[in-house]
Amino acid sequence: FLNKATIYKHGKTELKRNDIKSRFYTHCFNVYHDSELFGYIMFGPRSEIIPQDSIQFKIDNQQFYKRQRLEQRIKTVLSDLGLLFHNFTRQDIYIDFHHFNDALSFNDFISLYQQKKIESKGKVKNWNVYSTRVKSEMQITGFSYGSRTSDKFLRCYNKTIELENVHKPYIKKFWELNGLNTNENVYRFELQLNSKFFHKTTFAGKLNLHKKSSSI
Repeated sequence: FLNKATIYKHGKTELKRNDIKSRFYTHCFNVYHDSELFGYIMFGPRSEIIPQDSIQFKIDNQQFYKRQRLEQRIKTVLSDLGLLFHNFTRQDIYIDFHHFNDALSFNDFISLYQQKKIESKGKVKNWNVYSTRVKSEMQITGFSYGSRTSDKFLRCYNKTIELENVHKPYIKKFWELNGLNTNENVYRFELQLNSKFFHKTTFAGKLNLHKKSSSI
């Protein structure tokens, strides 16, 4: 019945249809829990390759920066909606910092790596460096290893500069609470685990989230 509905509510969870266009799904709803935006669900696969009863649930970014039991809230929302967890399709693990070990700066790290004074373990494929214009000057703002379409993708970038173009004040508040200086550049080291990675993992229908500290 959600194919035509605009609002659905059960328990403390409410769905409201939105206009987000998805390449893979026909319908998209905002998910609210305790009257707060908690995430998004998409269903109605456009492709016959995807099981037609599949539903994708994406948690709103802001929820990961709150001091609360996220795992329990997810379970409550799934229960209210009558949904069962099947598997992850993507998970990002990150750490935010000002500099590398021994006070090594971000720019010095890249310079040493390009001079091959820092060794990489294993085979490094698709090493890329990114730059952007900052105050009329081109600056290196990040680098990455691997392919976005592989099972794992690693990147490191200037999160402070990124936030200048994105309205996410809760991230800076989170930094302050965890002892980071918001007057200095904060960098993010991020490991992206994609669906190919989780295909190798058996979940047995259980949801286990272990949230690690996201700052040093």
